[in-house]
Amino acid sequence: MYSKQLDIESILKSVHKYIKQITVIIIICFLFSCLASTFITNKYSASLVVAPALHDLKAKDKQKEEDDSEITTDFDKFLYLLTSNNVAKELAKDTNVNKRIKPSMSLSSFILYGKLKNSNKVEAIQKYLNDNVSIIDIKDSGMKKIILKHANDEFAKQLLAKIYLQADALIKAKETEKNEKEIIFIQDSLQKDSLSGNREMFIQLLQHQLQIKSMLSVDLPYSADVVEEINVSSNPSSPSILLIVLLTTVLLSGMFSFLLIYTKENK
Repeated sequence: MYSKQLDIESILKSVHKYIKQITVIIIICFLFSCLASTFITNKYSASLVVAPALHDLKAKDKQKEEDDSEITTDFDKFLYLLTSNNVAKELAKDTNVNKRIKPSMSLSSFILYGKLKNSNKVEAIQKYLNDNVSIIDIKDSGMKKIILKHANDEFAKQLLAKIYLQADALIKAKETEKNEKEIIFIQDSLQKDSLSGNREMFIQLLQHQLQIKSMLSVDLPYSADVVEEINVSSNPSSPSILLIVLLTTVLLSGMFSFLLIYTKENK
């Protein structure tokens, strides 16, 4: 206890000893924080409410009836894909997206952007999606609200629509491929198997896969139904500038003041 008291007293003495230098550090850090805060961009929020598709709900109910275990539905996959590398790759092909979302302009990323242009675009877009897309659970409804933020309200709306369509299209393409393979396998099995019992089973399986094929061929969302169309906030939102300035000032001035005292006292 006594040693701790001595430590506090020595720290206070050191602060008093270098109070002028510490004051200058605080002022510089405050000015720097104010300058840095001018680069904070206000962002509009675009939101979209989605719900699991009917076939997903039926599959989940059937699974619960059988063994009460959780399954990964197409809706779950859709939500995961929204900020995935696969969606970022598709968005990277869009000229407008590339204009709006670019890699950071640090020296290393600039060199990479020149040499590995395509891969770096994808990384920049995925990072943007991870930082600016959030998914909110709408309590007791099974629905989700997807929110995307961007400085331009019109682009926020366009980009949210794009990621929704791309995520759904990726799932649809994968399910279409799987469905085609299943149909070929069942048709081959029907030709090879002449037993009436097995034929009946294969016919039922084929009918089920043909229903899925019909569903996949329709030009409508497959994995997530839109409950509420995209809505964009009328005013941009921004973080608390005052809080950011104060926190940055305290952290920077504390760090530099410690370095000053440590350097001076250990000469």
